[in-house]
Amino acid sequence: MRKILHFLKSNSAHLFAAILWFFSIKRFFTKDLLFAGDSAIYFMQIKNYLDSVARGVFPGWDPFYFWGRLNNLDVRFIGEYNPFLYIISLFRLLGFSFSLSYFIYLVICAYLGLLGFFLLAKRIFKDEVLAYLAFFLLMFSFMWATLFNDLAVVLIFNSSVWFFYFLVAFGQSPSKANFLGLTFSCMIIAITYIPFYFLTLFLLFLIFFPLLYGRHSVSSFQTVMNFIRRNKFLTLFCLVSLILSLLPGLMWFLSAGGDQYMVGPRHSNALSNNVASVSYFTASAGGVVAFSIEKLFAHLNAMTFGDMYVPVFFYLILLMCLFVKISKKQVLFFAMGLSLVVISLTDLTPVHYFLFKYVFFFKYFRNLIYLAWMAVPLFILFAVEQFRLLCEWKTEGALRKISALILVIIVHLGFFLFLKEKGGMMITTIFSIAGSFLLFVLLLTGIIKIKTKGLALALLLVVALQPMEVFYYLSENCQKYMMDTSQLSRYFKPEFIYVRPKETGELDFLDSGVLRDLEDTSGFPVWFRKIKKFTGTKYTWQLQKMIPESYLREYASHKFVIYDQIKHVGKELEKKELASSLAGRENVAFVFDTHKDILEKYSSSIPKFAKYATQASDSLRVEAFDYNFIRIKTNFAVEKFLVYNDSFHKGWQVFISGERKKIYRTNVAFKGIWVPKGENIIEFRFASPWKYAFDWFLLIYFFAFLFALFVVIMKEKNSFCHEKTS
Repeated sequence: MRKILHFLKSNSAHLFAAILWFFSIKRFFTKDLLFAGDSAIYFMQIKNYLDSVARGVFPGWDPFYFWGRLNNLDVRFIGEYNPFLYIISLFRLLGFSFSLSYFIYLVICAYLGLLGFFLLAKRIFKDEVLAYLAFFLLMFSFMWATLFNDLAVVLIFNSSVWFFYFLVAFGQSPSKANFLGLTFSCMIIAITYIPFYFLTLFLLFLIFFPLLYGRHSVSSFQTVMNFIRRNKFLTLFCLVSLILSLLPGLMWFLSAGGDQYMVGPRHSNALSNNVASVSYFTASAGGVVAFSIEKLFAHLNAMTFGDMYVPVFFYLILLMCLFVKISKKQVLFFAMGLSLVVISLTDLTPVHYFLFKYVFFFKYFRNLIYLAWMAVPLFILFAVEQFRLLCEWKTEGALRKISALILVIIVHLGFFLFLKEKGGMMITTIFSIAGSFLLFVLLLTGIIKIKTKGLALALLLVVALQPMEVFYYLSENCQKYMMDTSQLSRYFKPEFIYVRPKETGELDFLDSGVLRDLEDTSGFPVWFRKIKKFTGTKYTWQLQKMIPESYLREYASHKFVIYDQIKHVGKELEKKELASSLAGRENVAFVFDTHKDILEKYSSSIPKFAKYATQASDSLRVEAFDYNFIRIKTNFAVEKFLVYNDSFHKGWQVFISGERKKIYRTNVAFKGIWVPKGENIIEFRFASPWKYAFDWFLLIYFFAFLFALFVVIMKEKNSFCHEKTS
């Protein structure tokens, strides 16, 4: 009991902050979930992925969108091997709904990032109160509203902040635990979305840190080399682990360099043939394109997703410290943060264009506004260092104290009048300014010190007061983004239907506001057309440009078409001939094969029209179906050419009665095979068993590495406590 009371007392600031923060965001979850931007898409991607893994299937192929497409781009967003993702699965096993489990995951995910930032600040400033100030300022900033707007930036931030925590910790104490922590952070970064945001931040650190701390940089490098020499096996193990974590991204990158993957107009005019690359226009469109400084201060009761916000106390710290000396730490934080902001401005400055042209990885990512968001924690660290210097300001003597009081009055009164002139000032803003005024008066007159007990709680009150009201208005203003989750199944298993809907478009739920489990769509980018996005195969894209949509909707709605003859067309095919054939349901399939190793068959006695399989029958029946697999039973009186209107991709294999056969690219975009007469079992399989074995191995490996990291941390902590007691 004493230990519990001691823990609660020593972590009271953490607990109170967590309670206030939770109550400020709990309105984002009721019976529905509040999502904006891409967050609803992430939600569905994560549900589909976890439901699939629960069945023992890694979803390498998506058979529903764009008539079938690769699924490895979607899982890049969510970090498919990240052990923390399976927090959702744990709570579902305990009986929670997926929506509630997902909300808990978001809260835990956010708090892990905040905890990492607190520990990093504690390492940097070597003072718990200052670490709490950094923690509170970030906790009650706009950063955590992005959980419900763009989860990717939070995932990127979390892994980045833990990397820098372990980096600083290793520099101060080169232990095995910190080295393993560095490695694990890099592994998470490697599997989460695009690692180039972190790489940009880290390269800026490598530029500015040696410039400001030259001697320390040399000694740090020597420390690293000495550690490696003493721990060669551990270093080799960490290097192998990092390489393993890089392999999924590398394999995706290589597959994107082929000729069968498409990301629509986003890739057009790119400098590289790899579809992972983007054009400069696309990259620059994802930056800070329209931003009003006034929105940081005025009419915060109109705040919506995407608006930047930090508590008013942040600005008061900066204003109070205009006359305080500048430290090297501040220069480092400001230089890195400003650099990120300048890059995120894209074509407003020449910096991003220069980087895009001469630094290879800038050709492979967009959404540069993420960099501006990642600059906010750096500016917060800058402000906290200013606060530390202010607290060290000598105010002995009556004249200095009077000068300090005059400064406090001018800053707070001036900022109050500035906000009043802007309009839309909330009542909590006034109380926050008043609380800040009182706090600075007590600090600068020496009545309280930075080591004074209870100062952390006082800082929490001053920082959190305004954000509590801001987040209330944010949740009210964003009610239109509420998504109904009541129609989601507890565990989803894909079901096969023989005929696709002709009108339903991909991600139509973003317009309807009702989330449903993954289901067949028309294959036409109804919703994506609004944002000019296409993520199917290259051949699917070509087909949609070749054939009038009305013809193609009818043809592609049927998943199985049974032909009696084929025509070899090589690489070229007249659009009119193809359109006429598909529209007229002619009994001839157009086969694309550069080797021409197939026999064209013609006969005057065959039926005029191809046959659509619109339901299960004695001649064709689907017996099993999942993301990467379909088993079909056929019983044809004569040999037939079966076209499965699922996108052609070289990763697919087909086995007829246990014997592997060739799949032909048919009718521009689909799979076609010859099926012998009589009873046959046909199995289409995507990717090799080795690929899925590697997926399972890597998932288990990440869990094992995290467990090993935890064990080593606890072992070193117990060893330290034992030495301290001795």
